[in-house]
Amino acid sequence: MANRENLNKGLMNILSNKPVAKSESQNIKLEDLTTFVDRDGNANPSIVDEKDPEFIALVENIKTRGLDNPIIVRKDPASPDKFQILCGHHRVAAYKQIGEYDSIKAYVRDISDDEAAILVATDNFNRKKNYKPSEKGFAFKMALDAMKRQGQRTDLTSGQNGPKLNDAFEPGSRSNEELAMIVGESVKNIQRYIRITYLIPELRTVVDSKRLKLVPAVELSYLEEKNQKLVYDTVFDNPYHNSLNIDQAGRIRAKADTGFPLSESIIAAIANDIDSKGKKLKLTGKIKNLLPKEAKLDDEQMELYIIKAILAYQELEPAAEITEKGADE
Repeated sequence: MANRENLNKGLMNILSNKPVAKSESQNIKLEDLTTFVDRDGNANPSIVDEKDPEFIALVENIKTRGLDNPIIVRKDPASPDKFQILCGHHRVAAYKQIGEYDSIKAYVRDISDDEAAILVATDNFNRKKNYKPSEKGFAFKMALDAMKRQGQRTDLTSGQNGPKLNDAFEPGSRSNEELAMIVGESVKNIQRYIRITYLIPELRTVVDSKRLKLVPAVELSYLEEKNQKLVYDTVFDNPYHNSLNIDQAGRIRAKADTGFPLSESIIAAIANDIDSKGKKLKLTGKIKNLLPKEAKLDDEQMELYIIKAILAYQELEPAAEITEKGADE
């Protein structure tokens, strides 16, 4: 992560070298503060987790020393009597949790929508150490959307691994690397994090909780919402599955890309690595005789039929155990 000085230098460059004039802070009522929303409808991506050690430390610090740095706000375009929080979302949350304040010190800035969006996104990276993947994704998206409207190029088209850029901001570098240089991420990783914003909320939560890694999550982000929901229900909302690796997520995406309708059985087969090596299922005559003959199932259909039967049995298994115990007693 780039240090504070380099972040500020990079931010000022993106803002067309237009320094933000300092002013005296003023007290603003907490009830008059609103969340910043950019022109694309993206809200401030910073999520307040009251159990986060960083937030707990912030609350204790304010209780002991008071507010070290005033927050930064601007007048809310939708409500002139209100103020949008640009920097200090967590400080406001800490004030509200403490419950002893009705107002907070703030600097009021007169900046445009796009300048505000870049300031919000960059301040979040500057402030927070433990940033959730979905927060990163929305912050990157907010900043790059604003940069694009300001005439900056945002074509993140580097190779698969992407260059690991120096933290120091260098004027005149390729515009599609500017944000990467500011936040100390590769261009490819910025692209990946932005793809997280295309996941349904349930899958974003799975990524944030580290049950699903970033690259497999990117593969799933290309699925339609209904298919993403099917993946979540089959894999992550199921005690018999844990996660998906890049190979499994890629095979699910490939199935969907061919136009083949996804189902719980297909996703379960991939999640269980049933066909990971392309081997044909070999059935004994005894098993084949139990399958519905009128359906005329091919090998793949027979495999999916058996998987579905096993999944159904697993759901009934706890009840079966209780019945057996009751019979023994």
